[in-house]
Amino acid sequence: MIILFIAFAIGALLGALVLVGAKNPVHSALGLVVTLISTSALYALLHAPFLAMVQIAVYAGAIMVVFIFVTMLLNVGAAEGSARGPLRVQVGAVIIAALFAATIGAVVWRYLRMSPLPVVQDDFGSTANLGAQLLGPLMIPFEAASLLLLVAMVGAIVLAKRGRD
Repeated sequence: MIILFIAFAIGALLGALVLVGAKNPVHSALGLVVTLISTSALYALLHAPFLAMVQIAVYAGAIMVVFIFVTMLLNVGAAEGSARGPLRVQVGAVIIAALFAATIGAVVWRYLRMSPLPVVQDDFGSTANLGAQLLGPLMIPFEAASLLLLVAMVGAIVLAKRGRD
């Protein structure tokens, strides 16, 4: 189990490095997808299936579609003077795909061989427990975070419109 945790943690770190280091915004977005999927796998390993599913559906699915759409809408291209050639990019993509396939194969093989792990708490990752926490003692911070995200979104729209005028 610890090997899987380390593998997905390394995957999240590598995805974050691609996110920060890529010159092309689309490649950065794909690095973020790798980071989000690895984070989802970490949630699944921690017996939080609801958070793992939400991480994939909401963040890696919907939010990344919006990021890619905005990137294409703004027509943001690669940075000037990029030294990467097409062959180098293809070889890198093949290596990353092979490592990803090997990791998925190892996860499936290990999952088929292991016995179920005991859960510390019966309702640890359940929707009811999560809702009780978010709408109970953590309601004010939860609503404050949503208000902060709304203000950040409005600010980004205002700044984007100001640059075009």
